[in-house]
Amino acid sequence: MGTNGSMTKYMIVSASRSLMQIYKLHFKEVARLTDAALTPCHAIKRSSNKITPSAFVFVIGIVGLGHMAVQILKNVYSATIIADDKLELAKKYGADYVVRTNKDIDTVAKEITQITDSKNVPLFSTSSVTIQHWP
Repeated sequence: MGTNGSMTKYMIVSASRSLMQIYKLHFKEVARLTDAALTPCHAIKRSSNKITPSAFVFVIGIVGLGHMAVQILKNVYSATIIADDKLELAKKYGADYVVRTNKDIDTVAKEITQITDSKNVPLFSTSSVTIQHWP
């Protein structure tokens, strides 16, 4: 399986690409993690040189991919997370700050600038699964 993933009932993969059983969880219980976790993981990995423990990352879309992105960023990179959308869910999974994005872009940008003290903020968006810099 490569960066773009695969959708098939059966496929041959090298041993280095196969998953080990996680604790006592059955493969059927964790199978969905290969997509839900690896998709944001690949996107985040492409920008990993910008994500340091002192970095802020803005995650847009705290749903299937977004909540996994928050957990990866928090647990692997120790980044400070700003999230939008499902505010309580974002906090539950590790977001340090939450910002409602249903306002005009200038208001949202001002809130993020206040939180980050005007630092550049990598953006993880579940709609396009890319990381770019916030204005």
